[in-house]
Amino acid sequence: MTLFDRLIPVPIPTSTHTKGSRSEKPKSKPPKTRYAHTFRDRIPFIKSLPDFSGPYKVGMLDLEIPVPKRQFTKRKDKYGNCAMELETVLYTIYYPASTKAGCGPPPGGKKRWSRPTWLSRDRGQTSVGYGHFAKLSPVFTWAFFMGTVGLTKVPAWRNAPLAQHWPPEQNSRQDPKAKMSEGERQDRLPLLPLLFFSHGLGGTRTVYSTICGEFASYGFVVVAVEHRDGSGPRTVVNPAPGSGGKARVVEYLYPEDGRDDTSPHQKTDHELRNQQLKMRMAELDEVWHQIKIINEGDGASLAARNVRIKPNTGSSSRSTLDVDWTRWKGRMQIRNAVCMGHSFGGATTIACLRNPDMDWFKYGIMLDPWGDAIPMAPNQDVETLNADEEERLRTAERIFDDNHPDDCEGEDGGKSRFHKIDKPVLTILSEGFLYWEENYQAVRQVCLEARSCNKQSYLLTVRGSFHLNQSDFGLLYPRLMHLLCKATIDPRRALDININASLAFLKRVMPLRVARWLRSDEASILDTPIDDTWRKAKEAAQKRMPRTPKNLFPEEVNEIWMHMRPGGECEGEREEWEGTEESEWGMVERLGDVEREKEQERGGKMHRREETVGTDWSAETA
Repeated sequence: MTLFDRLIPVPIPTSTHTKGSRSEKPKSKPPKTRYAHTFRDRIPFIKSLPDFSGPYKVGMLDLEIPVPKRQFTKRKDKYGNCAMELETVLYTIYYPASTKAGCGPPPGGKKRWSRPTWLSRDRGQTSVGYGHFAKLSPVFTWAFFMGTVGLTKVPAWRNAPLAQHWPPEQNSRQDPKAKMSEGERQDRLPLLPLLFFSHGLGGTRTVYSTICGEFASYGFVVVAVEHRDGSGPRTVVNPAPGSGGKARVVEYLYPEDGRDDTSPHQKTDHELRNQQLKMRMAELDEVWHQIKIINEGDGASLAARNVRIKPNTGSSSRSTLDVDWTRWKGRMQIRNAVCMGHSFGGATTIACLRNPDMDWFKYGIMLDPWGDAIPMAPNQDVETLNADEEERLRTAERIFDDNHPDDCEGEDGGKSRFHKIDKPVLTILSEGFLYWEENYQAVRQVCLEARSCNKQSYLLTVRGSFHLNQSDFGLLYPRLMHLLCKATIDPRRALDININASLAFLKRVMPLRVARWLRSDEASILDTPIDDTWRKAKEAAQKRMPRTPKNLFPEEVNEIWMHMRPGGECEGEREEWEGTEESEWGMVERLGDVEREKEQERGGKMHRREETVGTDWSAETA
């Protein structure tokens, strides 16, 4: 089974299909104009990623910080180590950068500015890891990835200063020089929205660099976590200085029987996936607390504990000790974050939104979520479940509920690890995943769950798109995606729709003082009428119909199919954040009594973390 066999779980329409099938390109707008970033990106034989379209330049920095060790499974990997052990958290921060980024003297006294490579370092290790993930020859995948994207770089500046200016009137799509200019000066600094991104199976923290960078170019601080739960192709865990340990390789983890449980024709290994979800939530929790330290103005102490330094694996010559951390103090909406994920990362997002202990996530955006990996909704009536569903529920209860003293009370008086989703959600499907009926129904139930709590809930599909169109793979290998995956939409346009719909959603649900400068070129995209013509397209695909009947579809074909949006008695309301006040840093959050109690409790937990891993390693790293 090849990589693309694993990623195509549904019938693909053939090229003979006519109107309404996925082979026909819907009437679409041209993609945003994005200018080449440097001369390197104009070289024909080097695959390049387009520059970001927002009004800000984008900076990137990598952090790998040791945390207290925890194990999430008894299973061993082929090296004899615990297959899911949390030792460090690794993440990349994408953020709006100063207008001086890329020009003038670079940070740290370096001779020139630097951009990170798209393939995660060590690039050779990552390339070989994709061979294990796709069950292909590691020699082939090494040669393929190193030969095609080994020199590809992300259009962002490493360790650039954080922007302190308000965005100009126009985006870079309208004015190529917009990123070099500043908007009208205000009496305060902009308070930046915070977004956490969780990758899918076979993903890394850089595979979604276009989506993360696009959000950063519109003013978001985006934290892309690289999960070490065996869901990525390959990642390296560096030891803490002075620990005497060695770097540990984490490869993609298959079910113990060796089968591929991601196919709709195979039963999902819920034991494995729930263990991975539990570790993913623990990683996101640790990362949130570290971002909170940065927001409190103590980023330098965190950078002093960064183990992504020479000579450790995956390190670069640009040290985070050179970052001007004073610019980060009080600049993020730390308690009103967005959680976003793709595929298995979408299931992770849903689990985080249901978790009452992670109440700093106020909004959810899911891209092609894997429905069967979503933990069962709380307070299920066991009598209404079939045998597989009951087993799935019991597995989730055993993994998530055991030995957890802070479990919340369920509606039936029993213990429940999760609450219902009572936060606004946006779900964007590809047409490939739409035709997977069981997956669609599972995702639809999640949207109905949020809607039942009177929260805005949207569910839509981008026509002609495929699962990988929501990652950088669609941009780097467009012909391969069209040939093997039958994707018919322009990959740049597919990402434009995902970004524009997400910005339009956040503009509708975030407070006005934040939403007023979230720009979407297509704010009306979420007003697309609901229709069910996609089911006729699905029937045509499954029956391999050579031609669809006339008048089966309307003449005006939209780029998306809207399945659910606020309407009727459930409009949903704009979220307003209570407890903010003015300061020299702009709008900052002020805690109420309940929030202060929670913060004191978290502070105690954070103090225990610092006692365990709080050694200042600045002397060693220097």
